[in-house]
Amino acid sequence: MGIRENTEDRKKEEAFLKAHVLEPLSEFNGQVIFIPGQNEWNKGGHKNIDDLESYLQDNSDAKFWPNDGCPIERESLSDNVELVMVDTQWYLEDWDTHPYINNDCEIKTREQFFLAFKDELKDEQNKTIVVALHHPVLTATRQGLVDRMGGLSKQAYYHKDMQYLVGRLETLASQFNDIIFVSRW
Repeated sequence: MGIRENTEDRKKEEAFLKAHVLEPLSEFNGQVIFIPGQNEWNKGGHKNIDDLESYLQDNSDAKFWPNDGCPIERESLSDNVELVMVDTQWYLEDWDTHPYINNDCEIKTREQFFLAFKDELKDEQNKTIVVALHHPVLTATRQGLVDRMGGLSKQAYYHKDMQYLVGRLETLASQFNDIIFVSRW
């Protein structure tokens, strides 16, 4: 969920985030990391991603990665484990509606993203790498008839854009050992 400009709607969204996201996690004894997905991008794209990131980090100990609406970020969890966070919604977005989507990012194209993803895996190839993303690379969930027939929405697992994205990620990861994908689905 993106944060809107300073309006009554913004106050409602902040109250919602506090009551339904931050307070339930306040007693969690661990590190909380948020990764954006479709809902965060739906309310204004990358502009609101930055605002939401700032709100969550200013009001909790949680992290919001990747930063600045960019597609990928890596963090070390231990000497043997790396966490690579991928904003799959960044890839699926209609960039024509967000002409400045990559202004704050080193990665400017989808192809550069795949190269950066491979580089992250290669740089840490002697470690276990956990790749966290919003959309699943593989799924065994029950899909509706429309999704199984090809998916009309880019969010559908069987949509051609989604299949290209997850296929490329899986192919790149298959070149290395000890890669684990985790997603919200």
